[in-house]
Amino acid sequence: MAVLIQDLNLIVRVSTLARKYRGGVMQFQRDWLDDGFCCDGLLARVGSPARSDIDVLIDRLREEGFVMADEFGFRDMAIVDERRGMPDGCLWLCTGRRPDGMSFAYQRGSDPDALIAIPHGWSVASWRAQEQMQATGDPRAQLLFIRSDGECDVYLNRRTGQEVRVVRSGKLAGPRLVN
Repeated sequence: MAVLIQDLNLIVRVSTLARKYRGGVMQFQRDWLDDGFCCDGLLARVGSPARSDIDVLIDRLREEGFVMADEFGFRDMAIVDERRGMPDGCLWLCTGRRPDGMSFAYQRGSDPDALIAIPHGWSVASWRAQEQMQATGDPRAQLLFIRSDGECDVYLNRRTGQEVRVVRSGKLAGPRLVN
């Protein structure tokens, strides 16, 4: 099996959750069950387009004794960006992409061609619509939320790697980009 990779993802082995997370994978699921959680029996994944959501999860796991990385790369948990892949090595995790473009992660040694676990509420149709927006150059699809800063939301432009500030205001019909 494998887990879906979409936007920004934090992946933890189920065996690590059993050892380190109070209540194991079942409690982890209850704590983080939303549209971004899925599990294939070997890996548990929480995904979000917002880096701040992933940071909250990382902080919670660190409180439970999880270690992000050591000299060999990711240790107890791994971050995988749908567009950029893994920023660090990982001895226990591999990623792949289906011919239709869908990204997934699987535990090293398992079958990468097996079924892909998806979050509750996720659909191929919505994924294809998002992919179509990116293919047509819709600027909203290129932005990954990073943080809020005063009256602005700060996004990462996935194509250029630069930060983009979007002013939050109820008076605007839509977001206005400012640098």
